[in-house]
Amino acid sequence: MPKLNELNESSSTIIVELDYNSRVELEL
Repeated sequence: MPKLNELNESSSTIIVELDYNSRVELEL
């Protein structure tokens, strides 16, 4: 279970990073 939890946290971080990059591209 801890491994699944870590994966979920990593996925959330990746999604946030992708969302941030998308916003930066839109501003550019």
